[in-house]
Amino acid sequence: MTSNPHHQLSPNCELRVAECLKLSDTVSCKQSSSNSPQLQRCKPWPDDNVNKSLLETDGDCEILDDDHDNLSNVICKRSVAEQDNEVSNRPQKSPRRSDVVHEQLQQSTDLSTPRSLQTWKINVFEEKLCLLEKMIAAGSVDFPCRMQVIHAENAVELVAPVDSVTESELRLYELIANFSTISLHLPAGVVKLLMSTRGQEWLKRQLESLSAIFHAKDSSCPFVIGASTRMSMDAKFLLETALSIKRIPFNDEHMTFLRSTKWAVTVEKFEFEYFAVVSTEYRESSIVVEGSVDALNDIGDSVEMLLKQNSRVQHKINMSAEQFHLLMNFRVEIHDKMKAETSQDQQNRY
Repeated sequence: MTSNPHHQLSPNCELRVAECLKLSDTVSCKQSSSNSPQLQRCKPWPDDNVNKSLLETDGDCEILDDDHDNLSNVICKRSVAEQDNEVSNRPQKSPRRSDVVHEQLQQSTDLSTPRSLQTWKINVFEEKLCLLEKMIAAGSVDFPCRMQVIHAENAVELVAPVDSVTESELRLYELIANFSTISLHLPAGVVKLLMSTRGQEWLKRQLESLSAIFHAKDSSCPFVIGASTRMSMDAKFLLETALSIKRIPFNDEHMTFLRSTKWAVTVEKFEFEYFAVVSTEYRESSIVVEGSVDALNDIGDSVEMLLKQNSRVQHKINMSAEQFHLLMNFRVEIHDKMKAETSQDQQNRY
């Protein structure tokens, strides 16, 4: 073997170095972290002929330094199995605290949003409020909110999720803006009848299928209000066709009957059985019947019959003395017969 100014490695040393160099080709040396364990100085190779020592480094590897020729050889301290074991035992990186907090806040917001409700009130005119109440009760209003009519405040109360407040309010304003009001041409007595409790019940039945209502503050200006112009027109036609007035004239000979208890009882019975009101206008010499058209026809026929039965007709009849004396002899029987027939006619009529 050719001489070398440097010391030669013994066979055992050469074998050990070769093995370490082979390992160094498969395992790369990494810079140690601040948490890496402190390195300990390695003992010299067990070869008396070679005096080599390992120098400490700041990595996970140790450097073999030749004292004579400063030849540096990198020798990995850990084997491949040790390196794999260290990687497998290294704890996984936990998520940042800020990310966890953000995720929790997001979940909390998602859960709380559907339960966040807002309540507010919108003032509405009385007649429109009544129509709105009818439409809500009929299920004709499909809004993303709950609505309740408060008549004492002339307002409608809305309860909706926070994200539906604007939509609910806009849709309510749009609905009210489409309401249509049309005046009615009805007799004053009919209007008063419609404003009564009995009239309200009748209107409820007649206008049940329409999104419209009757409204009047007094008998001089009645009107209907509907969800649309068509609804208002349909309601106007229905009411003006179904309601009317009828006047029945009478003469002076009927005054006694019309001021009697018998006539008062008869009027009370008419108004109980029919949707109508009956009044007597003495200055105009007429009996006024106002209400539904069907009622007017029935009541009119009955009143005309009563007037005929209770009128005092005076006719002057010329007769001889014999005829007069004969009539006077049977006056009691004639009076009783006429009275009985009148009573029978009244019973058959009622």
